Amino acid sequence: MKLIDKVKIIDIDKIYPYINNPKEHPEEQINKIASSIKNYGFTVPIVVDEDNEIIAGHGRYEAARKLELEELPVIRRDDLNKAQVKGLRLSDNRVTESEWNYEQLAVEFEELEFDDYDLELTGFNEEEINDITENYDIPEEEPEFDESIADEVEMIKCPECGHEFPK
Repeated sequence: MKLIDKVKIIDIDKIYPYINNPKEHPEEQINKIASSIKNYGFTVPIVVDEDNEIIAGHGRYEAARKLELEELPVIRRDDLNKAQVKGLRLSDNRVTESEWNYEQLAVEFEELEFDDYDLELTGFNEEEINDITENYDIPEEEPEFDESIADEVEMIKCPECGHEFPK
């Protein structure tokens, strides 16, 4: 089944939150989600069941209401039974939890800062950004090319610009 074919735009008033949703969405998080939607658009549809009750996307729904959006993109999962719907509700939040690679995050912040990008649009606040950029090492240089394997690497040349890169 291709879920992308199931994305529909529906009226926000026809979508209902799941009353027993165990995932909390504090106001600070709702504000960050709203900022993301405002700055980048609604990039992840809300997943609903056959009755338009939310399976996944309660935070996005609350943020959309805060922004006074009238319509939302949804994926209707009418192919799931009640147990699968409950399982997906829990799984959707649980499987996305993970740790950050703070060294790489510091590099990303530095590159965005170089482009004069407002780092708080990433969902991190100023204190978090400062903590990460001050406490994690950012590599000064790119790793050196190992000349000893240069003859073993097959190179390809771009026909338009002439740049060579490893195959």
